[in-house]
Amino acid sequence: VVLLIVVVGVAIVFMSRGKSGESKGEATAASGSAKGGAFLEKVKEKSKGEKSKAIANKVATAYSPVHQLHLSQIFCGRRAAITDIIGKYQKENYILLGIHGESGMGKTVLATQLSNKLLPRFPDAQFYIDLKTHSKNPVSVADAMAQVIWSYRPMAKLPTHPDELAALYFSVLRDQRAILMLDNADATKAKSLIPPKNCMLLTISHQPLAIPKLYNRKIDIFPSEEARELLKEVSPRAEFWVNEISKLCDYLPLAIVIVGRFLNKTNQLDPTVFLEKLRGLRDVGLKPGENGIEHVGLSMVLAIVTKFLSEQTAIVWRKLLVFPGTFSAKAVEAVCDDLNSNHLTHLESFNLVSHNYDSDRYFLHEMVREYLVTVVNKLEQGTSYPKH
Repeated sequence: VVLLIVVVGVAIVFMSRGKSGESKGEATAASGSAKGGAFLEKVKEKSKGEKSKAIANKVATAYSPVHQLHLSQIFCGRRAAITDIIGKYQKENYILLGIHGESGMGKTVLATQLSNKLLPRFPDAQFYIDLKTHSKNPVSVADAMAQVIWSYRPMAKLPTHPDELAALYFSVLRDQRAILMLDNADATKAKSLIPPKNCMLLTISHQPLAIPKLYNRKIDIFPSEEARELLKEVSPRAEFWVNEISKLCDYLPLAIVIVGRFLNKTNQLDPTVFLEKLRGLRDVGLKPGENGIEHVGLSMVLAIVTKFLSEQTAIVWRKLLVFPGTFSAKAVEAVCDDLNSNHLTHLESFNLVSHNYDSDRYFLHEMVREYLVTVVNKLEQGTSYPKH
């Protein structure tokens, strides 16, 4: 009995201590909650600051200078042009260089190759700006300057006065060894955008630009040997037919690349079948300007390739005319009903749609656009324009 009384007494003592501890714990927890709340607020404020920094860093990264433009995976020929243009810089110290020629000659690809070869001399940045001189929405000098300025100072507030904007533009480039590549340029805008002497200006245009001290080099159709070399590089399957296919393509780089990629991707189609179809269209006697294209070779190539596209892929291709300039894969999915960009990927693989890997945006080559205008379906356009 005595032992039982002792055990009960000890149990009561421990229970009372437990309740006291709980009440103290509750008080401590309440106090800790108050302190913890203040601490959490500080954490939240800090995280906001870090988030702002992260956003700023992300913006800075998105607009950071392009240190090396994306190179085409396949590039052949143009050895004489490259030697000549590089020589003008190395031997005669030309820092204003221009290449000009008709559409479809591969001028932009060549200019990118030149920029890559000159990268050791201009390592700080490579800017590509499409001035879209011949389009409905040309890029202004102010917008072009803004692209360069924001590359260095992504949060900068741009001056509204043209002279102040130009001063800021020259200021950010003053100590930089950079290349400014202007595509679809004209003389007036190019003159306004000439960078400081520590930089290089590389223009791409249809006609030679009348700018003092600018060396203009014309880019024409491929020599027959380089045309055959390009076709073999793009499609080894066409090796035995390169002479005739290249000739029927008018030695035009754009047409040769489309044929090569098409034959390379469409393994079930024998190159002889494609060649027979080219011969057939040649015998029909297409004339320059038919199908909207001056080059008969490219016109024939596009007419044949179109017949081998699936109906839905061809519809998506024609609907791309709704975009006046560049476009994203998401835009194509929404406007052209191209789920997961399956048809866009297919068209790109044939070079029927061009892709700028630096901006990750797509566009229609000028000559491809001209062809599509002649085959567009008005009903399809009617459904895509409201979505656009």
